[in-house]
Amino acid sequence: MLKKYLIIFVAFLVGLVGLIIIYSKVGVGDTLIQLQRLHFWQLGIVVGTSIAMISLTICRWGLILTDLNQKKLSWKSIIKARLGDFAFSYLTPIMYFGGEWVRAYVINKERDVAINLGLTSVFLDRIAEFVSACLFIFAGAVLLVATRSFVWGILMLIIAIIIFLGLYLAVVLIGFDRILSFLVNFLHLNKIPYHSENVGQTTLGERFVFLGSQVDSYFRKSRFKFIFSVFASFLVLVIWLWQTKLIVGFLGFHLPWSKIFIIKIFITISMFMPIPANLGSYEGAHLLAFKLFGIPPDSAMALSVINRALDLIWITSGTILISRFLATFITRIPQIISNLFSRHGQSSS
Repeated sequence: MLKKYLIIFVAFLVGLVGLIIIYSKVGVGDTLIQLQRLHFWQLGIVVGTSIAMISLTICRWGLILTDLNQKKLSWKSIIKARLGDFAFSYLTPIMYFGGEWVRAYVINKERDVAINLGLTSVFLDRIAEFVSACLFIFAGAVLLVATRSFVWGILMLIIAIIIFLGLYLAVVLIGFDRILSFLVNFLHLNKIPYHSENVGQTTLGERFVFLGSQVDSYFRKSRFKFIFSVFASFLVLVIWLWQTKLIVGFLGFHLPWSKIFIIKIFITISMFMPIPANLGSYEGAHLLAFKLFGIPPDSAMALSVINRALDLIWITSGTILISRFLATFITRIPQIISNLFSRHGQSSS
């Protein structure tokens, strides 16, 4: 167990050292000067776009969950669970992912929604995000080609086609439940014990395969509602792109949509670096993307600070809302870490 904690701690230290090096070269003072250029009304617009994105995200999952539950749920509980997921996920090795179980746990305790049903809703929510991301990449590729950024456009187009074909062939020819079975065996989830009062002693892998059958059932019965969820996810990404264009413009640089899209691609890739909160790698991606278009590094750091500050609003809100559950989450962190790093499920330490 100590080795597993050590891996996370070392990753955090590497990110922290990288962050310190970046700011030592760019200069904290220069970054603050760039931030001081912003007016309060501009910050208000930026915060407004962030509220719009998080609201759409919450509504998307809330509608899926309500449809599965087949009875009305309190939006207060839905907001609490979704922001709790956001707060927890931010500190995981892959930013914005990893806190899905928190969402299902909180809604179970708040409104007695079955864990299986909660996890199914989270699965569907993430699938809607994935499909919308594919559509977004495809739309961005078309935009890049149309603006004569042929190399980037063709690259994004190839990625979009591969993802679309891969997803279609996998689901149609193989089946979603079989895909989950493969992932379960590959990640050794079939060796992690799972206990449920309704089902009894089983494995986490078997529960995931069961969720796959529930997801298939939802696709057959609520196809149009799922399409609406994908549309909502796509709208979130459009607002996300527009928000970056606004901030860059407020900092004094008026870039075309194609270049803003490339900047967001760099930032998104950095989010998959296995460092808690993507410390250092997130800021480095901003630097690299801005350097590509000849924008000063202090402006890149200003954008990263604003993005971090916006995330901090929802992290703080989520942490406060799920504060009564924090003790339970903290006691379960060692088991979660063990499951993530052990090839044989729970290991003795």
